Amino acid sequence: MKPQIKYYNVDTDKINIFTDNRNKIGVYRWINNLNGNIYIESSINLSVIFYTYYSLRSLVKSNKPMERALLKYGFSNFSLKIFEYCNSEDLLKKNNIFWIH
Repeated sequence: MKPQIKYYNVDTDKINIFTDNRNKIGVYRWINNLNGNIYIESSINLSVIFYTYYSLRSLVKSNKPMERALLKYGFSNFSLKIFEYCNSEDLLKKNNIFWIH
């Protein structure tokens, strides 16, 4: 599937990530540009979840693989792709059917 928006460096694209995704629901993928690891996730509020990712306090407390990777490799070594914007009902269906497979 072709992404709707690509951010090649989540460190330098931080402001655009917040602005473009304010109050949106969607499916996104983080890519570690050093080792190729990918993390596919979704959120009913992209702006809130991205603020969490950029909060050092939240990252330090987390045991989630994506958040640990951000701390280990740094934001400048990650890119982000927004695959799809949708409503909350469609997001639940897609999580259960499409994106998990």
